[in-house]
Amino acid sequence: MDRARDRLQAVLEALPRAAIVQGGDAHVVAVNRRFIEMFGLDGVDHSPGAPLGPVVEEVAGRFAVPPDPSAARTTALAARRVHRAAEFPLADGRIIRRETAPLYDADGRPFGSLWTAEDVTEGRRREHAPWRTSPPARPLEPSCPPCRPAPSPSSSAPAPSWSNSPS
Repeated sequence: MDRARDRLQAVLEALPRAAIVQGGDAHVVAVNRRFIEMFGLDGVDHSPGAPLGPVVEEVAGRFAVPPDPSAARTTALAARRVHRAAEFPLADGRIIRRETAPLYDADGRPFGSLWTAEDVTEGRRREHAPWRTSPPARPLEPSCPPCRPAPSPSSSAPAPSWSNSPS
């Protein structure tokens, strides 16, 4: 069992995102260093077999708008069978994209979830920055030759015309 756990830990550490594996009975199976650092979990028990509740509470406590506890529980249960993605602003100004994916055993039975998180703050800032950093628009210049008045058949004074043809 220790060898399998070590392999799982090695896989999580190799991921480019923060990650935690939740067991079907709401306990921590494994968590990578990026997840611990992203959410400041050094003071929370995140060892294999620890209850997931305190980890979830610590993470949710960092949200800019705390989630409704009943909605968070419903989402956690649903995440076991459905792939979900969402973005959450944190109180410190970061924006985190979280994805959950169900995990299945060899017989196709769900046994937990993989939760990953990525800081997408800079990407969101770049997406919204072009309108702020674009140079000011130049005034439009006429694209047609100047309009010349056409002579009026009833008078010697030229009548206005919007024709582009030369007189």
